[in-house]
Formats: sequence, structure tokens, C-alpha cells
Amino acid sequence: MLPILLGKCSVLMVDFTCRVKNKMSNIKNRVDKEDLCKREDTLIFRYYEEGDELGIIELMKPYWRHLNSDKAREFWKWEYKSNPNGRSLIMLAEHEGKIIGHYAMLPMKIRCGRTIVNGGKAEGSVVHPEYRGNIAPRFFKKEKDVRLFEILIHNLFETAEKENVGLIFGFPNEVALKPQIRAGYRYMPVPCTFMVLPIDNDKAFHYLFSKKRFKAFFIFAFKLYYKVITTAVGILCKNSKTDRFWERYRAENKVLIREISESDLDEKIDNFWGKYCIENNCITIERSQKYIEWRFIQNPVIPHKVFVCERNGEITAMVVINILLPDYPVANIVDIIGLKKYEDDLHFLLSRTIQILKDNGVVIIKTWLSKNEQSKKYIRILRKCKFCPLPIKCSLHLIVKILNSNLKEDYINDINNWYITMAFTEGVS
Repeated sequence: MLPILLGKCSVLMVDFTCRVKNKMSNIKNRVDKEDLCKREDTLIFRYYEEGDELGIIELMKPYWRHLNSDKAREFWKWEYKSNPNGRSLIMLAEHEGKIIGHYAMLPMKIRCGRTIVNGGKAEGSVVHPEYRGNIAPRFFKKEKDVRLFEILIHNLFETAEKENVGLIFGFPNEVALKPQIRAGYRYMPVPCTFMVLPIDNDKAFHYLFSKKRFKAFFIFAFKLYYKVITTAVGILCKNSKTDRFWERYRAENKVLIREISESDLDEKIDNFWGKYCIENNCITIERSQKYIEWRFIQNPVIPHKVFVCERNGEITAMVVINILLPDYPVANIVDIIGLKKYEDDLHFLLSRTIQILKDNGVVIIKTWLSKNEQSKKYIRILRKCKFCPLPIKCSLHLIVKILNSNLKEDYINDINNWYITMAFTEGVS
């Protein structure tokens, strides 16, 4: 077993009987005591300690733009220490007093069908450039191939298993994907539908294609494509809703659209989520009242707005948005959920949300959803609201590690069972 240091790095947990359990298959021989002692004062693997965030932020700055602001420490503490689901598991590598590797898990409740699993999202995978690749020649003289990143991953697996974590998932980039697969994650590519709603066509298309060569051609082609798609959807749906229609709908069905603020979060969210879980047999993150408050409303980098539709005082649909300000105001639909029985309530909620964003000067609204059975309803309603799917292949790298043997692997490993939105990704999405 590879070493993990605890507390003030004074105690080494080392098993010299080498019970590796198929971990680090590329390390053929055990780490002996003599080799370990040579490394004890220089290369250390340990858990997070209070105050480490300064070194972690310094390590992450080149890769996470939000950590270059004066809110860096506030954001880090929000993401890793304020989570209502519990303590984040943070694995560190340190060399000569400097943090040179980081890999963590943010605790999340995961809904697997009718079961709630103590799970987590793998986050913050970063290794200093000088310590990437094979570090055996430098630190493990008797080994052929040792990867610092993979040691961090296995330390996380061990710790998570002891903490009764049943499932870890993540969305690594291209660079981090292969080492995480080697370390034991299952890779599940997620086909996605990327959809946009241009509000101000000229500015919206400029935003979409500003970095493309032959920008003018792309803008012309997409304008034509968008016109054809939205016209066809309008003909096929035969139910383009007007403001007058929605006013009548609101009065007749006693529905209300409102924004949820931190001060008026209540049990209605949990009741709504409970109903959603009863009628949907899928794998997705738990949207509890406390989670929504932390993940969306308290986000210190990008404020989110949560809109709900209420019918007779009960929530039937929810949409979460954020607004970014690159060159123009650009909005993302970060999350979208609705009860099956009240599909028109969700349509109404989206229509009102779009109008609110228009009134706030947003030039384009965009979103993406996993392209499977779980998302069909939402993609259909977005089309009715004149969202247009981009004619590009878009996919996410989903990795999954099952740590609880009671979970059904076939069910979890079937991507059609997952409902994935932008809410799964980083807090700065």
C-alpha cells in the first residue's frame, strides 16, 4: 500500500505486507522501508489541514481563472468547506513544504432510482508540471513506473471507502481522463445536446462564432439553419404560445412564477424533489433545499437565480440560471426539472424565465443536457421555446467508481439511466 500521512505528518500508515488489492497495477514491487525513509522529509502524501488552502490556491491558479481574483479564498472555502452534505475529502502531495498535487471529492447525495447513496464528485485534479509523468526515477528508485496523480486517486478511494462513500463520479478533461481510467474509474462517454436561444441575433451569433475562421460564413449558415429549425418546430408543434395564452393559462390553473431567494427557501423544495424522485427512476444528484441554497444561491463567484412554478402553493417545476458577462450578457440554464403531470407548467416557467432574461439585456441563452431517455421531455419543451440544437457532436467524459458492492453495477453503468445537467459540473460553470 502506498503511504498516506495524517495529522501533522508525524504518523505514516504503511503496510509492508503489500496488500495492494489490484491498486496501482503499474507498480509491480512493494515500497520498502528504506526507500520510504529516504522520501519522508521530501515527498509526502497526506490529508488537508487547516491553512492548506493558500498552497492549494497557488497550485490551482494557472488552471482555474476564478482563483486569480480577490475572491479566491472565499470561493475555495465555499466549494470545499461549506458543503451541506458533509466534509470534503482532500488528498494532497507535498514536496519540501510545497503542495504539488491535489485531488478531492465533494460529498453529494446521489439518487440511484429509489435509493439515496452517499456519494461524491471528484474535483480539483491537478499536479504541478514538474511532478507529472513517471516520478519513480526521482523518488522511487526501486520502481519502474510511479504516477503521483494515481497515488492521490487511490488514497482518495481508500479514504472514501472508509467514510462509507458508495459512488464517486467526475467529469475530467482530456488531460486527466486517461490516468483516472488507469487508476480504476469506469469511463462512460455522455452524448449531449447543446442548445441555444439567440435573443439579439447579431450579438448572439458573434458570441458563438467569434473564434472561428470564416466567421461571416458561419454566422450566415447558422442564421439560415436556425430559421429552418425553428420554423419546422413551430409547424410540427402547432402550439406556439403567446403572452395572452400564458396569461389565461396562469389564471385558469392558479399557477405562479416566482424567484426563490435565500430568505424564503422552505420545505416546498424538498416536497417537490420527493415527488420528482417517486416518478423518475434515474441516477442524478439530490436537489435538496440545503443543496440548492449552497450550490446556487450562495455561490460567491457566479450568482445563480432559481425560478419555480407553483400550483396551488406547491412547486411543480424549477429552472436555475446564471448570467455571464464576457463581451455580452450570456445566460446559462444550469438546471431544469419538472413533474410529469404538469409539463405545461414547466413550459410556462421557461417562457417567463426567457422573458426575464430578455428584460435584463441577455443576448443569448444556452444550455446542454445528456442526450438520452431522461432528457427527452426537457429537450422537447426547450424546442417549443425556440431553443435550437447546435449541429455539432458534443459529449462529456463521465467517470464512475463504485465503492459499495450493494449497488447494481449494470444499472449505474448504463448511461441511459443518468439525468445530467450543467448542475453536475463545477460551481463556476
